[in-house]
Amino acid sequence: ADSVEREVGLNREAGKIAASTVTVKGEKRATTGDIVSKARSVGIEQAVEPEDVVKAVGKFKDLTGQTNRALELMPDLAKLATAFGGDIGELAENAGNIALSLPEGCSNADVMRLLRVQTRQGAVGAVELKDMAKYGARLTAGAGLFEGDRSTNIATMGAFAQVARQRGGAASAAEATLAAQRFGTDIQKKSGELEKMGIATKGKDGTLRDPRKILADMLDKTGGDVTK
Repeated sequence: ADSVEREVGLNREAGKIAASTVTVKGEKRATTGDIVSKARSVGIEQAVEPEDVVKAVGKFKDLTGQTNRALELMPDLAKLATAFGGDIGELAENAGNIALSLPEGCSNADVMRLLRVQTRQGAVGAVELKDMAKYGARLTAGAGLFEGDRSTNIATMGAFAQVARQRGGAASAAEATLAAQRFGTDIQKKSGELEKMGIATKGKDGTLRDPRKILADMLDKTGGDVTK
């Protein structure tokens, strides 16, 4: 009876995702059967519950509107969840946020590359992966202010948030991610003052320089005294 109930529930949830999926012209629409089949195969390969896989598909789809892409990412998300002992649903949320933050046309490999960085940061740092899922948009917003590779800048903002939480006095993940975001906006506001101190802030096309270079120059010019 339990197995029948689980099967019904699995198909019900997959059906909701399939029914709410909007496809672009020429794109194959993912069916309930496609979603259930993927959930089962990933579940067997990575020892995760098929129900959890279906929920993860739903979370990614709700953020991005891309069910087919969610299905493509599930094997890699499940592997990452198994390797780090993480939750595949949280990983799917982070992957969705990353996919939205990177330039249009970014590959699944691009998404997974940055997700692995964030997962490692969450595993060893004070801002956990679940916090990244909740507040990750702050990091991507901050990253967009700087020149250079977007994914590298997002990873840098994640590192700044970890430092702010561990050593910078931020009392929570919410404060830490906000501090990382404000690093860029504060640089913009105080650009004139920093330039007078010999700290170059301006990058290309109206953006700011690499955040790591700006921070390094700030520490060099102030001797590490953040009150200056």
